[in-house]
Order: sequence, then C-alpha cells, then structure tokens
Amino acid sequence: MAQQNRSTLKGYFETGDTPSQAQYADLIDSKVNLTESNTGNITLVGTITTTGNISASNGEMFCTALRAARVYDADLTSGRVTFAGSGGVLSDDSDLTFSGDTLTVTKIANVNSVSHVTASGNISASYTSTGSFGSAMLTNLPTVEPLVSGALWLSGSGGGSASGSKYLMVFNG
Repeated sequence: MAQQNRSTLKGYFETGDTPSQAQYADLIDSKVNLTESNTGNITLVGTITTTGNISASNGEMFCTALRAARVYDADLTSGRVTFAGSGGVLSDDSDLTFSGDTLTVTKIANVNSVSHVTASGNISASYTSTGSFGSAMLTNLPTVEPLVSGALWLSGSGGGSASGSKYLMVFNG
C-alpha cells in the first residue's frame, strides 16, 4: 500500500487488466480523502477556491505570491503603521501611528533632507559639538517684514573675516 503517480495507477486499469487488491489499495492511498487526515505533500497546479478558511497546523503557510482582498494579523494594533520587522514579519510600534490625515512619529533620527523641512508648528533642535558646526545659510528671505509671534533666536560663531567671533541675532515679533 503506497502512494503512486498517475501513470502507474492508469497502468493498473488498462483494458483487459485485472487489478490486484494491493493495486486497488495504491489507488485509494494515492488520492486525497476529504473526510480523513492525509499525510505527505499535496501538489496542485491550478486554483484552489474556498468559501471557508484555510489553516496550517504549525501556523505558517508558504507561497511565492499572495493576493488577497484583506489580510488580517491579530498581532497588529489599529492605528499603528505596519512595517516589515525581523525576518520580514509584519510588525507595528506605538511610536509610529496614523489617524485620518495625520502621521505621528515619536522619534526621528538622522534627517538628511536635500530639500526643505517645513512645519506649521514649532521646530526645535539642539546640537553639541567640540568641532565645527558647519554653516547656516539664510536664503530666500522675505522682502517684506516677516510676522513673528514671540522671538526668533539665531546664534553661533562667525567665519571668514569674523573668524573666532561670536554672534547672536534676536528677532522680536
């Protein structure tokens, strides 16, 4: 009683053959029985259509591609942004959330913008260095008096002919 391929099974039942009990058992053992547990591998070329659930006893299903109308992961939390974590496992974190049209990020490190960083609220930053800070450039300044609520403070050390000097600019609104 062993699983056989289609060619072998068809050979048992050619015109004029009388299949043996063992050959008939091979036919039964080679097919999937929907009312019993099956062992071994099932290879299907084509499409599986189901109206129920497909489950795996070890909790993992492997496929080359997955296309679904919805994918549910009970380990994810509503409102958090989903990302691929360790080993490609879908994950989320309370520091990265999305609600309506608002993305909230608790911490951002190493922002390297080649364009502009803009905000409609406060922007604060700090930098401590024993070396040089680099440079600060104010470009595209308005040609009319800017509206400042509170104070705008810029400070640092001058370069070029003012090397070694300190400067502090305060704009009061």
